Amino acid sequence: MSSWQLSRCHPPASTTSPPSDLCQRLPVLTIDGARFSDFDGFTREFSRLLRDHTWRENLDAFNDILGGGFGTPDDGWVLRWLNSGLSRSALDYEATLRQREQLLLTCHPSNRPNAVR
Repeated sequence: MSSWQLSRCHPPASTTSPPSDLCQRLPVLTIDGARFSDFDGFTREFSRLLRDHTWRENLDAFNDILGGGFGTPDDGWVLRWLNSGLSRSALDYEATLRQREQLLLTCHPSNRPNAVR
């Protein structure tokens, strides 16, 4: 089992160049790659961190969440990803393709050209 950790600081959008200690003062949200083995599990694990919000697998929405708000602290935060090496396997290129193919099955036919971009 991999115990490799990844930490990523998400400063507030209004901060253009944060002071070096800013990330040390931000709240830390932690997910554990040992708690899921596929994209659905990842969405459940990540949604567990969110206050009054559920992320529903949309990667554009995930990008918004990473920017702050939508259940994450508005004033910046740090994502700590335990066992991230396991996640690298569970969320690899093939897993992403499967997720995108599932999206095509559930989106409106008129939106399919936009969904594959």
